Amino acid sequence: MCVIRNLYIDLIKGIACIGVIFIHTSFWSGVSYVPDFFRSVSLLIDVPIFFLLSGLTTSINIKKNFIRLGKLQLSYMFFVTLIYFIHAIYTQKIDVYKLLLWWVHDYSDSFPLPVVMGSMWYLKIYFFVAITAQLVLKFIAEKYYLPLLIILFTLINFLTWIYRYESGDIDYVVFYLFIFMLGYYFKNKNFKITYLYFTIALVSSYFIIFYILGIDIYLDNIDKFPPNIIYLLYSLFSLTAILYLKDKIVIHKSNFLIYIGKNAIYYYFAQGISASIIFLFVYLLRNILDWAILLPMMFIINLILAIIFAEGIKKLDKLFFKLF
Repeated sequence: MCVIRNLYIDLIKGIACIGVIFIHTSFWSGVSYVPDFFRSVSLLIDVPIFFLLSGLTTSINIKKNFIRLGKLQLSYMFFVTLIYFIHAIYTQKIDVYKLLLWWVHDYSDSFPLPVVMGSMWYLKIYFFVAITAQLVLKFIAEKYYLPLLIILFTLINFLTWIYRYESGDIDYVVFYLFIFMLGYYFKNKNFKITYLYFTIALVSSYFIIFYILGIDIYLDNIDKFPPNIIYLLYSLFSLTAILYLKDKIVIHKSNFLIYIGKNAIYYYFAQGISASIIFLFVYLLRNILDWAILLPMMFIINLILAIIFAEGIKKLDKLFFKLF
């Protein structure tokens, strides 16, 4: 039986990829010239979207999913091996142990391409969340999905408020597993308008509590590493919009954003290279151009370079699998 690919999911994934490229334009090389408030805004379209989409598209076929994860791991190992050779040439030092650590997702500096390994944290969390979710979905009855979501949300609140709130000390897996399971819960359900009203009421009540308690609700990178309730509340804006529109938008024709979404892993790898390269442009231009001009310029250059590198990585990856 032929399965029709959901182009809406690919479209959102493509938009999220562009969002990540923009975030890494402003939060890496942009830290020296982009205002904090604008970098905060860029986090509205971020990593949680990928976990939601993964939940929307996952199945309970453990064998199929573990094969997919195995292929992803091989692609990752091949890519970081290429980066390792660049790093070894740059540092003029051969350290095979470092490569082995990269293979098992123990990341360290990858100069002259620092953003590559600096952004790989997502992949390690994704493996943990995907495997945990598979086991949970395999053995839990459907009637327990909603209680599980409530438990996970309660844990996020508990860990955020009880353990070092200001540093956002919360386990990554609990946070992103909640979002993954949220996506799976609505996989075959319509996101009714009542859910949207409930989300608005929930977020509003939290912001009122924060205001009363005098807690800073300014979204910053510290709320993301590790993630806390503030990061989740901001993420709910994009997550609920995606869930609300998924049954209302039907796409029949592919476009460039959908193409990026279908090849998201290659763009994820590529943006680490491109976001590292633009450091040089920023160094040369940050004292000449205003940030409002420089940031869009760097984003466009970053995006163009990411497209070029993604296509190259894709071709090399396919060649690797043929040889493998």
